[in-house]
Amino acid sequence: MIQIGLIGAGNISQTHADAAAQIEGARVVAVCGRTREHADRLAARAGAAAYDDLERFLAYRPMDMVVIGSPSGLHAEQGIAAARHGLHVLTEKPIDTSTSRADRLIAEAARAGVTLGVIFQDRMKPDIARLKALIDAGRLGMPILASASVRWHRPLEYYKGSAWRGTQALDGGGALMNQGVHTVDLLLWLFGPVRRVFGKVTTRLHAIEVGHGGGHARVRERRDRHDRSGDVGVPGIRAADRAHRIGRDREARRRSARGDRSPQSAER
Repeated sequence: MIQIGLIGAGNISQTHADAAAQIEGARVVAVCGRTREHADRLAARAGAAAYDDLERFLAYRPMDMVVIGSPSGLHAEQGIAAARHGLHVLTEKPIDTSTSRADRLIAEAARAGVTLGVIFQDRMKPDIARLKALIDAGRLGMPILASASVRWHRPLEYYKGSAWRGTQALDGGGALMNQGVHTVDLLLWLFGPVRRVFGKVTTRLHAIEVGHGGGHARVRERRDRHDRSGDVGVPGIRAADRAHRIGRDREARRRSARGDRSPQSAER
């Protein structure tokens, strides 16, 4: 039986608890949250012990690993503490908000002899796994260019409803780091290690400290002596609105071709 401790007691930690409950041979035994009420609630649902003190939580036994679902800027600090207690660490993306803190966590996990992992669940999607197998087997030839867009939108309420989202200290890089990172990871996993990276972000709409739209990263990779280029973009509000309008107009044309009336015209 794998005994799991959850660091964080918010929405994503509930997802982690639900996932653990579906794995035979695994169970959540302890929950640590900054807000004790939240920790108590999640622990009660999981049948686990609740803590609001990290050191007391890390001393709980039996516990084999922790899953970190706290604000991004705390991942390395909490992961290092867990590694020093001999616990394996699985953290939500991003690994942290700076490469220096990420490197310290990687080094500490290696020194402690524990396994460190970062959650990138998109790798598990059946179509992505099939694409990975086709690329690795050479069935698609030599890929030379990849482009990806993340057409999501986060309203101002998404940031206002959280004390850490949109802050430089705990959110770090905004939409590109927090949402677009999944797609960056897929580019690297599918096409190989990084040779050079260029990126930029903008803050166009919301009054927050980090970029929330128009983020763009260009990645040049090197594998088997061949260069490959990849792009990932997180469109700004104008691009997102334009994509919505294009989809709406296409649907209207399809309805017109079928002779259907739209819900709006039916109401009129």
